[in-house]
Amino acid sequence: MKFAVAWVDPGLDADAVTPWPADASETATLAVGFHAGPGLLRWLAQARIGSLLLVARPTHHRALGYVANVVTGARREVLVATRTTSSGAVAALTHGVLLAGLDADPSTKIAVFDAMMAAPWSGAWLRSVTAVDRPAPRMRQYLRSLIPGGPRFLVLNGPEPAIHAAGAPVPGAPTRGDLLVACDDPEVPEPLTAAFPGLQVVRLPVPAPIKPIYGSHGYEFVIVDRSFPAPPPAGMACRVCGQPRYHRACPFCHVVSPRSDLQ
Repeated sequence: MKFAVAWVDPGLDADAVTPWPADASETATLAVGFHAGPGLLRWLAQARIGSLLLVARPTHHRALGYVANVVTGARREVLVATRTTSSGAVAALTHGVLLAGLDADPSTKIAVFDAMMAAPWSGAWLRSVTAVDRPAPRMRQYLRSLIPGGPRFLVLNGPEPAIHAAGAPVPGAPTRGDLLVACDDPEVPEPLTAAFPGLQVVRLPVPAPIKPIYGSHGYEFVIVDRSFPAPPPAGMACRVCGQPRYHRACPFCHVVSPRSDLQ
């Protein structure tokens, strides 16, 4: 049985169940809408999924919980966990694709996912930052956004949230790895690639619209180096589902065990 990662986004059609970026037989990552329960259940059965990690932005936690409740209520044999992240769909799903190559139990994969998503280099290339509230634009950036055809902006969600003028290298950015951009244009905009010189640029399909989040047209991106961080030492197995324990609360059954179980 496979491990899957699904991005939950109310910006998608309510019943959307879209494998990303390839066919479900090759990857087990997908983007789903708020009311995608029936379609998601069919997909889980067809793809032979035994454990599922549902991910969404913090502002969409209600939609995330709704989809999780539908799956756990209808498919009790599937282990379901949830996470929220401000890093965006591209970062979450890309790391989900990478996890497909990790030979480990579901709980360990989630611990590795948590480590990879702790502070990834991720963000968005935007036409305007007038509707961005985190990180907050400076007044000059706000005013420049009002100029038709003016400069574009690079909004970093992490590792240190900031807004930069697109087109110049970002201080301290990685110089090795892949720059993955969800872009529906034939080419990734040059001001975005110029911000991260030396990286291999990979254009990916757009998993979910970002205008509802940022208030502007643009493209999400993430930088990856294809390596797996080591998970923290595991404690005793969960007393309910039997999965290795990396935190006091099991990610699947949510049972809290004594601290001694993690020693």
